Amino acid sequence: MQLSRAYSLSIILLTLSLLLLFTNYAILTSNYNSKGSTQNLQNPAVEASYIIWADGSAIYAKNGLTSIIEYSGTDATTVINNAITATHNKGGGTVFIKAGNYTIGASIILKSYVTIEGEGWGEQKAATTLRLADNVNDDVMRTLLQKNYHITVRNLQIEGNDAHQTAGNGIMIYAADRSVIEFCMIKWCKDSGICTAGYGGDNCIQTILKNLFIYGCGKYAVYLTGPDNLVQGVDLGHDYMQNGTEPALYLHWADKSIIADSFFWGSKRGIFIDKSNNVLVTGCRVDYNRYDGIVLCNSSRNVIDSNEIVHNSQYGIGYADGIRLIGSEKIPCNNNTISNNFIGEEQNFTQYHRYAINEEAPYCDSNCIIGNNVHSYSDERIRWSGANTMVCNNIGFITENSGTATGTSPILVAHGLSKSPTSVTLGVNEAIPYQVSWINYNNTHIAIYHNAGETVAITISWHAEYKP
Repeated sequence: MQLSRAYSLSIILLTLSLLLLFTNYAILTSNYNSKGSTQNLQNPAVEASYIIWADGSAIYAKNGLTSIIEYSGTDATTVINNAITATHNKGGGTVFIKAGNYTIGASIILKSYVTIEGEGWGEQKAATTLRLADNVNDDVMRTLLQKNYHITVRNLQIEGNDAHQTAGNGIMIYAADRSVIEFCMIKWCKDSGICTAGYGGDNCIQTILKNLFIYGCGKYAVYLTGPDNLVQGVDLGHDYMQNGTEPALYLHWADKSIIADSFFWGSKRGIFIDKSNNVLVTGCRVDYNRYDGIVLCNSSRNVIDSNEIVHNSQYGIGYADGIRLIGSEKIPCNNNTISNNFIGEEQNFTQYHRYAINEEAPYCDSNCIIGNNVHSYSDERIRWSGANTMVCNNIGFITENSGTATGTSPILVAHGLSKSPTSVTLGVNEAIPYQVSWINYNNTHIAIYHNAGETVAITISWHAEYKP
């Protein structure tokens, strides 16, 4: 019996040992997925496929697994591209570029399943800076013209050379699924900071942009095309006096995208949503743009909620709008929700906007404009044209009001609306059904008439509404 128990105990111990052995093996190897992508984001250099650094004028690329220097030279672009290609050919992984200034003489070619990661991007620490050389009229980083997958760029400072360029973006991505660009500063590019585009019938899908600072580029800060994008925690802008710039963020056929917790400033427009449906913009500040703050153009079923939109129309007082809706005969601008935004100016500022919200005729309808604060405006705070558009409960722009009034004919009643009412419904609160009518007496009052007699006072209920 004792022998049997000892035998059973030994079997259990052996089983536990094997389980522990295989568990440790799984833990040691789980940092890499089937494509070889690193999972250790705290210290990516520990598991990088290649580590790149500069020593004087020489650039080195060391294999992260063997510690053998496989590529070196004085041309940073060649060394970095060789490391990216080798990583891609092995199934993917991380190319880690240590802090330093790297002069880029031609585009760095981004490839599927490869992460390009630097050691820093801000002034608070040593940055990994990729700076375009003089007279290189190309993108600092770009993909090939083909279908691409899972490209990641993070923790870098990317600089164009605007004064010595005629063309070129910071990052140009074609037909890529699930690209991630985060924790980067991008500046001084001749064209755009980040640009995505389709190729050969394939769109860019699910581009993720997070924690970016992009400014001083010649056209767009970010140009996104394709659906399902996430833009969060970005700071995008230009010098608003620079007339050649385009919107800070341009969305083109970018359905089902989310724009959240970000800043858009100093550009031609803050956000331009073009032919894009089901987009959410929330928690953003849009300010000091030359023309409109946010534009919905030929776009439907979008939600613009809980944003701060101030100090736009810097081109000229009363020239542009806080939020502007534009449609066309083929692609109308319908069923959008504009809600809970602050649109105006802060204290002691000139009133720049033409309208807080402007729904232009004739191809806009069935939009919902509700719960916005448009207090700091002239009388023309909200303009709309759609017969089925709903405008209500906006602070600073009252569109309907009701009450009761008692008196002899005519009874002057302060309607309390932001504009003279376009319709008034009257009811007689008396046993005798006296006949009643109304007119606009002046900008603030209506006059109610009844036939009870010149000396007879009666009580009348009224409901006034303004709708253009």
